[in-house]
Amino acid sequence: DVRQLDLAGSMGNPLVLSSLVAAYQTDGRLPSTRTQAVSRQIDKILGARPPVKPTLLRCALRLIALAMEINCDNVLSEEIVVRLLSEGLTLRVSEIDDVLDELSKHFLVLGVDGYAFQVRSFGEYLAAESLKDANLDRVKSLLTVPGTGELNESWSNTLSYLVESNEQARRYFILASPLALLLAHPSAFTNEERETLYEHAKEVIDHTPILLHGSSDV
Repeated sequence: DVRQLDLAGSMGNPLVLSSLVAAYQTDGRLPSTRTQAVSRQIDKILGARPPVKPTLLRCALRLIALAMEINCDNVLSEEIVVRLLSEGLTLRVSEIDDVLDELSKHFLVLGVDGYAFQVRSFGEYLAAESLKDANLDRVKSLLTVPGTGELNESWSNTLSYLVESNEQARRYFILASPLALLLAHPSAFTNEERETLYEHAKEVIDHTPILLHGSSDV
């Protein structure tokens, strides 16, 4: 179900839609998790970009997406993006131009303030993909508020993708930030993990005051 996979917002992109149709025709069903669904969409789009190697384009996308999440901003200036590709991937100016030209066809859009993802969920997923093999200390250093261990809310959507592929992050944030994990697809969790998640989420909800007219007294 497209709604359960949270893909409705990306249906306006013809290649996204065609990739889901192809997946359904091949497998007889949609991908089982949001991570698999978005990854497959990106694979399909990159596979149609022959002038530049798909692996290089994906590395560039991950760098840009992660930088956006770290900066808590959906837009990166053109100068920063060029520097990321130059220093992070050691690309020459002509190679950077080719990469950005390709990425601007289906992934990025250049506005007055800089580059942003055409489909925001792609950026959130790609940031998570760049951290899928990261250890828990690395994940916590990026996603949590220093000194508290609490989730930086700007990472909530990215975290919902990350926990589908990073077991250490999943186990930690089930206890630390259960509400954010409710965005992840249920099939990403074991039965025991689901039970623990729902128990802790209910506990958080039960102890969260209901705000009426700006007051938490009710």
